[in-house]
Amino acid sequence: MSRKRVKQYLMLLTVIGLIAVAANGAGTFASFSAQTTNAGNTFASGTLFLHNKVGTSGTTCTSEVDSNNGTTDGTTCDTLFTVSDVSSAQTAKLTLTNAGSLDSAHIDFKATSCQDSIQSIGTVGGSGVAASAIDPTITIANLNQPLADGTKIEAKDSTGTYQTFTVSTTSTFAAGSSVDVTTTGTNGSNTIPAGNDVAVVESFATTQNLCSTLPISVQETDSSFAAISGICAWPSDASNDCSASSTTKYLSDLPTSFTDTTNQTQLNLKSGGGSGNTGTALSAGGSRYFLITVDGSSLGNTAQNAQASFDVSWQISH
Repeated sequence: MSRKRVKQYLMLLTVIGLIAVAANGAGTFASFSAQTTNAGNTFASGTLFLHNKVGTSGTTCTSEVDSNNGTTDGTTCDTLFTVSDVSSAQTAKLTLTNAGSLDSAHIDFKATSCQDSIQSIGTVGGSGVAASAIDPTITIANLNQPLADGTKIEAKDSTGTYQTFTVSTTSTFAAGSSVDVTTTGTNGSNTIPAGNDVAVVESFATTQNLCSTLPISVQETDSSFAAISGICAWPSDASNDCSASSTTKYLSDLPTSFTDTTNQTQLNLKSGGGSGNTGTALSAGGSRYFLITVDGSSLGNTAQNAQASFDVSWQISH
């Protein structure tokens, strides 16, 4: 092959090589791609805020004013009952509202252990009673009943122990008055401070405990608080009218913790009850309404001067 032909072949190979390089380079710059972006991902926990209102004109108390919200009781709510004569059925009205952004799966409640005591007839007034005072004259502030000669009364000393005295003169009274009562008896070694309770001591006052004899029930109703028939919210096994007299649950049977396994802590809610609720839960922004009834109409004479007390708390959970 002539030198000229060889040179032509070399030039041709060089051109082919350049074309191949160019082709490879073109492949790099012409590759395909597609892209999407999921931006702004966030996680939020939502809120459960419980609002509590007693009656139709009560003050609404809230859980969210307390920094602990779900673990404490927030603001102090109105008292459900202050009853001085429980010889007939007494009913309290309660509205529970979910003011948060999450639906609540259910409503639970608990009460402190019911405490039986003798009903106070007033408080120790003046400067109280000195330690070891013999036959003291006791000033009783806010006396709410007459005291006859020979009546036994008791006053709580500085250690919480009741000291017993006998009234030795008949005492007249006016409602809310402060009366000096002459007594016989000796105080113990502790003072009786002003402001402590004074009670009448009678044998019939201590033979019947209200905690174990006062029936209680919780019935779901509507915003009118009109009594309606239906399954009781508590206890759920009561008859449909949910009257306290038809149930065997008493103040002492109230659950004492939200995890009480012995007593029912979860209210049995009616489907669609209240406002904004589509099921048996308490929806965000929804309210449910309850009639809480305590009925002492079956109590006998032995319940005179007895007293029962407890606190009740409510909780919603998601």
